[in-house]
Amino acid sequence: MAKRKYKVLARTRENNKVRRVYRLDDNTNRQFTRNKSDKTRGLFTKAEAKEAIKWADKKGAAGFATTQRWPFLVLDTDTAWGNPKLARKLNQLAEQLQRYGWCGEFKRPAKRQWMFYQGWLLRKPGFNLAAPCCHKNYVHSWGACGQTPRSNHADGNACDFSILHSGRGGSYTNIGSWNGARTKMRKLGLCLPVPNEKWHVELGNTWRS
Repeated sequence: MAKRKYKVLARTRENNKVRRVYRLDDNTNRQFTRNKSDKTRGLFTKAEAKEAIKWADKKGAAGFATTQRWPFLVLDTDTAWGNPKLARKLNQLAEQLQRYGWCGEFKRPAKRQWMFYQGWLLRKPGFNLAAPCCHKNYVHSWGACGQTPRSNHADGNACDFSILHSGRGGSYTNIGSWNGARTKMRKLGLCLPVPNEKWHVELGNTWRS
């Protein structure tokens, strides 16, 4: 049997806390718990880790297979966890770079989408092109907003991603400007599809930045 060397860590989407996943029964990899258990039941083969990750996803957490102590992703407090597959790819990328990755604007709330879109319409400094917040493609108040954003950010399928220079905070560099990151991104199936945005990452192979 393949050696059990992977930990499965689940970062909850609600409060961004990390919990380790354990097997309940040594004879099956289909029953798991996030309650503290025997350490040997917290190690998985690659195949077992995939099953544990699926379990974590169903429980509302982004699951990561790693040999490290923690996931390599740090989440912006103003956003929420989006597409679990994208999160895992970004975690792999940061782990390969051996740096913490900053996930900003992952799954963007409706009000935040409105704020970004209105900021762009008003040409406010610091506001880049943003998808509409609803069917009203003009300046309007939050109270008048339809609050139905449809975009990769609103759906959790895009992440503004940067590499932190040290630890889990402080200064950072957009992923597209980090030395060697683009080659690793291509191998992982990640891309920078928005022109002039070296931070907007999605799954796929469309490169425009």
